[in-house]
Amino acid sequence: MKTKKLTVLIVVLVLVGATFAVALFQSPKTGKAAPFKLKNLDGIEVSLEDFRGKVVVLDFMATLCKPCIIQIPHLSKIHDKYGDKVVILSISVDPNTDTVERLKLFASTFNITWTILRDTAKTSYKYDVTAIPTIFVIDKEGYIKFKHVGVTEESTLSKEIDSLLK
Repeated sequence: MKTKKLTVLIVVLVLVGATFAVALFQSPKTGKAAPFKLKNLDGIEVSLEDFRGKVVVLDFMATLCKPCIIQIPHLSKIHDKYGDKVVILSISVDPNTDTVERLKLFASTFNITWTILRDTAKTSYKYDVTAIPTIFVIDKEGYIKFKHVGVTEESTLSKEIDSLLK
């Protein structure tokens, strides 16, 4: 009898812990998005403030990250679907490995047509990025509304973006 109660207690604790972990990493987050200024692959400074009034998808990634490569087709679909209504910014978290030349080759290889930035200012720390890919969806006023760790389906991003474009 005690063993059965202990087993039930352990199962309940595991479920509560799993629910908390999902809520922590997948639930909408609130708060102002941290400002940043980084250079794009042409050496032009890009600021998050440049895109006030648009929904922004921030994609923290690296060229050597396999899940980040898997994420690209989902972001491509978002880019194609929303055009200039949504801005996608991919930020490489490894500026030492991901040189401008390497990122240009990466963009060409995977047909990336949105803006790629190098995180030379530790922007990933401001966003508490601990794994990649990590995606933030930011509303038109500059507030983080959604955060995803790991590969995120286009359908999920589309639902979130649609809710912010209304």
